Order: sequence, then C-alpha cells, then structure tokens
Amino acid sequence: MTNDPFTHPDITESEISRAVEVANSRIEEAENILWDVANQTESIDQATEIESVTRDIWDIQNQLAEIQENSTD
Repeated sequence: MTNDPFTHPDITESEISRAVEVANSRIEEAENILWDVANQTESIDQATEIESVTRDIWDIQNQLAEIQENSTD
C-alpha cells in the first residue's frame, strides 16, 4: 500500500478533503439505510437502538464537516 494516497506522509489538503468527502458519502448511505429500517421495524426496542446509532452517525458527519471546513481554511 505504498501508493495509497490516504496513508502517504505527504498527503495534500485536497486529498484530505476528497477522503472526507468519500467517507461522508458512505456514512450518509449507512445513515439512510438505518433510518429506513428504524422507521419500518415493528420492534420499539430495535427502533430505539437503531435511532441511537443513527444519532452517533450524525455526530460523525458533523465531525467530518468540521474537518472539511478546516481543510479549506
């Protein structure tokens, strides 16, 4: 993995921005799936647990947004 742009020591701001963008896109997909499942399940306990995970995902998305903002400063 020596050519992996995300682990190279001289990673650029644009590479960081792109990595955050890709990660956020994948996390957003997971969020949408979990949100749909939480709304469709008949088990209140499962829905509550899934919604809790979804909130954690929102926190991660906020952190990624902060990284994105800081990398453009």
